[in-house]
Amino acid sequence: MHPMWEKLEKALTKEPNLDAARATALMISDLYHSGRAVIRYEGEGYYCRTIFAYLACRTSADREWGEISTAYVRKDKRGNGQLRHMLEELIEKEKTPKQLFAISKDPAFIAVACRPEFGFRAVCADFQPLFDLYEWSRRLGIDSRVEGIIGSREFRITDLTEDNQGRGLLIH
Repeated sequence: MHPMWEKLEKALTKEPNLDAARATALMISDLYHSGRAVIRYEGEGYYCRTIFAYLACRTSADREWGEISTAYVRKDKRGNGQLRHMLEELIEKEKTPKQLFAISKDPAFIAVACRPEFGFRAVCADFQPLFDLYEWSRRLGIDSRVEGIIGSREFRITDLTEDNQGRGLLIH
């Protein structure tokens, strides 16, 4: 395995808004090599490369839906559009499903994904008449991960509150 993946894994484990269990060197490199992730790196030589930005799309139990996940931009590269450009590139990739969702507590990612050009919307009580979130999350195999966000069948949903530990569910 290329050392840049191991370096990235170390960087990801230090990020408070990322799930380190889903960001091992093997997982993140597999997503990239299967065409379901985009990276930005610096360094000229093959073994001198360092990844400073990474964004992936994982498949869910329902193959029509993909999860935008593991959004990372190194601190010194933040604020110059890296995340926006990578999200645009990832959405346009052939391997990316057309139906997308994200679960994030990163305010920067939420702000970028909810921009009009990307079309993600934060889930709130407004979805209830249109969308059975409990059934949807069960079908995608993410019901345990969104439990604190969508709560129970009553769908008393609010965005980014203490009840859901600051996580937001975004749907495209």
